[in-house]
Amino acid sequence: MTFLISALSFVLVFIIVALAHELGHFIWAKRAGIKVLEFGIGFGPTLFKSNHNGTIYSVNLIPILAFVRLAGIDELEQEKGVPANQQYGSKSPAEKFKSIVAGPLMNLLLGFILYSLLAMTYGMPYTSNIIGSVSKGSPAQKAGLQIGDKIVRFGGEKVLDMNIIIAQIHQSAGKNVSLTVIRNGKEVVINAVPRYDKKLKVGLLGFSPQNSYKRYGPFEAVFEGGKKTLYVSYMIVVIFGQLLTGKIAVTGLAGPIGIAQFSGQAAMLGAPSFLSLVAFISINLGVFNLLPIPALDGGRLVFILIEAVRKKPIKLEIENKIHQWGLVVLLAFFAFVSFNDIWRIFSK
Repeated sequence: MTFLISALSFVLVFIIVALAHELGHFIWAKRAGIKVLEFGIGFGPTLFKSNHNGTIYSVNLIPILAFVRLAGIDELEQEKGVPANQQYGSKSPAEKFKSIVAGPLMNLLLGFILYSLLAMTYGMPYTSNIIGSVSKGSPAQKAGLQIGDKIVRFGGEKVLDMNIIIAQIHQSAGKNVSLTVIRNGKEVVINAVPRYDKKLKVGLLGFSPQNSYKRYGPFEAVFEGGKKTLYVSYMIVVIFGQLLTGKIAVTGLAGPIGIAQFSGQAAMLGAPSFLSLVAFISINLGVFNLLPIPALDGGRLVFILIEAVRKKPIKLEIENKIHQWGLVVLLAFFAFVSFNDIWRIFSK
């Protein structure tokens, strides 16, 4: 039953975020006068298709992700007999740029809308300064930290933002840290040394704070939705930078199998957790696609910017060859993180 919930949740999450992404490409390609040959959901054998105004709308057997085929974006599509003025290659760099960047931006917009709605209805989670769990055998447990303790000072400084305290702990591996907590109405000082985690490459005490929720009014909710979207986007860029510099191990990333697990867990926890996960993955997809990597939207944007500077495009066959090699690298990367997901499951 758990496997079925995880599988269905995974499919639903990725259909939602992929539809948002491809809808962005679809709308702005149409606005730019680029002919959209097909808007499809899923891959594999076609279950249903309909032709409307020259665009095929299809539903395919494997219901994961979605896609849009634009006329003239590669050599194959140029053979469709579409008028030259309706092909991607005939458009100005500005029109191309908008049609490509619209996909990732739609993902960011979806995340913003979902976070804003959650802030208005169920409330936004925030990291409290109350201890929710303590890992067995961890430095926190050995030092005497207990569930329900409220951290009020860190190293003598008053706790204003628990996320800052967690970041400081991560940077204090092997060093003594002092936590002042309130327990049964009394102050208790806890001294512990964060243990270095080789996979995450940070110091950990081995406790998790409670997550609390705060509901906002409509205007505040929009502000909180925007703030959360910017924060998640920023953290994705930071993590990507840490991956490149080796500060975070690639083995710490979750692939499709790991995301399927998270999706199932979020679905079983209820609508707020599931919608929050959809928002998080949508923003991840949007930011990831903006990275200047061949085969991603960001890779295409690089070629568009080069065209704008050179006043002429790079040959299509050269660009597509680079995207093909980029796709090979990306598929190898996803295969690696998927293998890592499986290893994590069976090594427990």
